Amino acid sequence: MAPLVARRVTELLRLQHAERDTVALLLVGHGTTRHPQSRAATEQLAETLRRRRVAGEVAAAFLDDDPPVPEIVARIRHPTVLVVPFLIGGGAHALEDIPRLVGLPDGPVATPRRGHAEGRLFLIDDAVGSYPGLEEIVVDLARRHTPPPAPRVRPRMVVHTRKEPGQVYLVGGGPGDPGLITSRGLELLRGADVVVHDRLIGPELLSEARTGAELIDAGKGPGHAPYTQAEINALLVDRARLGRTVVRLKGGDPFVFGRGSEEAAACREAGVPVYVVPGVSSAIAGPAAAGIPVTARGLAQSFAVVTAHTAGPDGEVPDVHGLAAVDTLVVLMGRSSLAALTAQLVAAGRDPDTPAACIQSATTPDQRVTRATLGTIADAADRDGLQNPVVTVIGAVAALADAELDAGGLTRAALAVAAGA
Repeated sequence: MAPLVARRVTELLRLQHAERDTVALLLVGHGTTRHPQSRAATEQLAETLRRRRVAGEVAAAFLDDDPPVPEIVARIRHPTVLVVPFLIGGGAHALEDIPRLVGLPDGPVATPRRGHAEGRLFLIDDAVGSYPGLEEIVVDLARRHTPPPAPRVRPRMVVHTRKEPGQVYLVGGGPGDPGLITSRGLELLRGADVVVHDRLIGPELLSEARTGAELIDAGKGPGHAPYTQAEINALLVDRARLGRTVVRLKGGDPFVFGRGSEEAAACREAGVPVYVVPGVSSAIAGPAAAGIPVTARGLAQSFAVVTAHTAGPDGEVPDVHGLAAVDTLVVLMGRSSLAALTAQLVAAGRDPDTPAACIQSATTPDQRVTRATLGTIADAADRDGLQNPVVTVIGAVAALADAELDAGGLTRAALAVAAGA
């Protein structure tokens, strides 16, 4: 039920052009007169939505129980209140009683109904019973709570049951800003039994996991490798075989230098259902956060993405001549090998005066940008003390900056400067 209501709240906030932190959510249920568990169900839903931070404040009130609805409304601190009738039917309770109890005057029925009372804006939605998808939830609950018919077996026969396997979701967590995970990825994270996450997944995003979920740090970094890749693969399979829903949460996109394909193959070989949820890759989002497009008409028609691990044991980059010919080259996690890479690109024929930029901790409050040329970017990064995670952009587009982007796209002046005109 919580995901259904959370999705509806998100939709209403979008339609009202409102931020969740500026709005209070008020769930209004019947209370205990209809069913002893009615009040408990409403309070449990409110607590779940509160943990998920779907709004700046979440409260529950009841038509038939104390304290009365007006008293609960008076305690709400936010100036905008989204009211969700936690009722199956959309009759007089939802259309007349609740608007009256929050202080709205009689008026035309609309969804969501808008009105001001006591200095607050109220938005009253349809009853939850009208939400698309509720029927499936009810059927699933009925199925889960209906005992199966007793098996007709001979005396002393032992019936062995096998727990159905769980499933694994390879989820892209985005480039750093927790708000850049996809809505599907966030939904899965919030419902997972187990979350196996990378080092660059921040605490704010991990806090979206449900209470009681198992969080496993499988991140690799300098001097920090708690699990080998083979062990991570086995971990995903083992947890899923226990019947658990496992989210493998990776920075960026799981299939862009994330070894997601290896994990997917391990799950398939073990007979474990595995699904991929794409994410926003830092290869594109990192440059974009610094105002740098990886392609631009008349300036860059192609781009390539490489990682520091591309280099062999001797430090040489495969097909460096091919990389040198690409309009825009994006290098992920290449801070320590930046000097060697740029030297090889110059040796392969790339102009040392080609614009270049390094973006540290892109899309986060710690973002820093260093701009230079291909021949000087390694020294400039050293001078500025940049540390991984760093995205490096090499190409004419690296000369573009936030100020050189307008509502219509790239200005002609910026294109001329970047192209050396």
